[in-house]
Amino acid sequence: MSANSGKSEESFLYSLHPAVKLFVFICVIQMTSVANSPLSFIFFSLLFAGLTAYSGISLKLITSKIKPFLLILVAAFAINLAFSGLELAAVFTFRFFLIILFSLLLTITSDPKSLVAVMLYPFKGLHGSNLRVVFLVAMEFIPVFISEAKNIGLSIKEQYKGKTYKAIFKPELYIKPMAAKLAEMSAGVAEDVEKGNYTTPSLSKPQVWETAFALCMFALAVKYAL
Repeated sequence: MSANSGKSEESFLYSLHPAVKLFVFICVIQMTSVANSPLSFIFFSLLFAGLTAYSGISLKLITSKIKPFLLILVAAFAINLAFSGLELAAVFTFRFFLIILFSLLLTITSDPKSLVAVMLYPFKGLHGSNLRVVFLVAMEFIPVFISEAKNIGLSIKEQYKGKTYKAIFKPELYIKPMAAKLAEMSAGVAEDVEKGNYTTPSLSKPQVWETAFALCMFALAVKYAL
């Protein structure tokens, strides 16, 4: 969250109780998932822009976070264009785009450990503890894996200069460095697990106004869907 600029992390989204925040975002995403009119798309776009600006999140950060999803969005548009036509393909793709944006906003403004604690709250004991570790490790591994894959791809591209396809027949160029990186991270994770660095924080009770806000959002989501 240090990449954010402008407003303090004490702004509304940062300070909202993690369980309430997750519930509210689920309600917003649910409403977005059934939106189908230009007016509704404009409203949700403005809502996202307003929350982003209010939270002091830079456009550069949002752009960097959305890049990995661009290929998925293009593929989704192409598939729907082939089977459903231009209008439905555009509606579906933009709806999917908004869902991704709100999901990114949730993760950017939230402590990952708190979100994991909320999602796995029903799971208690050793089983719940192991699940929390798995989730936290996965959240740490995925960005590193993507970053390492990009670096390896750039290295191969430089080495083969326009003939990258030749690297397909040399798996040691991408499998070996990736395996080495994962092994390095695994060793570090094992040490951190032993030190208790993957424990999730205890959750306090939401304030009365936060509970009321969550209930209002739920009522709004139900009414919007009907």
